[in-house]
Amino acid sequence: MKRFFGREVVLEGELVKNAEIHVVDGIITEILRDQSPNPSSSDPSLHLSDVIVPGFVDIHTHGVGGNEELLEYWKIPEFTTSRVVKYGTTSIVASITFPKDNPQNIDQVISTLVPRIGVPFPNCAIIDGIHAEGPIVADLGGLVPGEKDMSLEDFTVLVDKMGSALKVMTIAPSMEYPIEYSRMKLLQSKGITVSIGHDRNASEEQILGALRLGTSSDPLHVTHIFNVQGFHHRDMGIANFTVLSEFPDLVEYHGLVEPTIEVVGDLLHVHPLVIQLILKVKNWRNIAFITDSFLEPDASSSVSYGGRELEVSHQSNGCCPRVVLKGTKTIAGSCTTMLSMFQYLIRIFKVPIERAAAMCATNPAQEENWKFLIKATDVALESY
Repeated sequence: MKRFFGREVVLEGELVKNAEIHVVDGIITEILRDQSPNPSSSDPSLHLSDVIVPGFVDIHTHGVGGNEELLEYWKIPEFTTSRVVKYGTTSIVASITFPKDNPQNIDQVISTLVPRIGVPFPNCAIIDGIHAEGPIVADLGGLVPGEKDMSLEDFTVLVDKMGSALKVMTIAPSMEYPIEYSRMKLLQSKGITVSIGHDRNASEEQILGALRLGTSSDPLHVTHIFNVQGFHHRDMGIANFTVLSEFPDLVEYHGLVEPTIEVVGDLLHVHPLVIQLILKVKNWRNIAFITDSFLEPDASSSVSYGGRELEVSHQSNGCCPRVVLKGTKTIAGSCTTMLSMFQYLIRIFKVPIERAAAMCATNPAQEENWKFLIKATDVALESY
């Protein structure tokens, strides 16, 4: 048995002082509250920590390596799952893209990932599902071009190929509007979370049509809010609608259900002032911080992404490196970690520990609130 003592422990959303957690074969068997604030440090079975929080859950990561070509990462999933645990991540959703000119690659990636879903491996994060980022997107951002005009029949084949492993799919409202959101409705009928995004010019009418598909038990999600989507003081974009927790009392907004959102919290994808805005106006229970990772924080060399070279540049302000498509300013993924974002929330944005833990772990793990079927595992972290 391993014993973990935390001076501050987040348990079921509550910050508890001086608690001890007992773990047997990787399973939490007992939690003791109100323990002595000065436990014996000579006991070899007792691990002392300043803070213990639920294991982080990253619902949007492209992996952190294993090949010189990013599209090949998930053919060796253990490379990523064995590395992210050192940053406190215990569950991930593997994000995949759909290169139009290399369908064999995606078939191989899917066939590799599907048998791994939900299967624990020693000292590795669990892959709890697949996030399909595309192919039905209006604006690529850093994505590789895919078959965005796929018919409903071909779309169904693709979805069925991933089966129950597919937990969420990014899809553009403007691409769905002409066909009355039939692909979104198909996803919902199969219990797959619809995530809107990669759509800079979606109109208010198109966005509203998508949002009206959301229900209290099955809300829509938003892929990396503010990135590759519109926001304007007059011409409404996806971010205008989804950053809010309440809508104006106007007839056109009646009945809308607040969507959940994900935020790349590396301080590069979204400016700190805008992250502050999100934290002030959005219900924190509906926010998940994500890495959208392509590489580890100590990345020093570039990789290829669909035949395009990615360039890594280190920042003078000490935050994680910036990853861009070489020769452009287009950000493509990140080098951040869930642990770094947890620390940013506490240190920079002054978020209470229990809320920071919720937005990095338990929010996306709550089946009753979010449709990602993930369970967070409590793990000990070093002092923040």
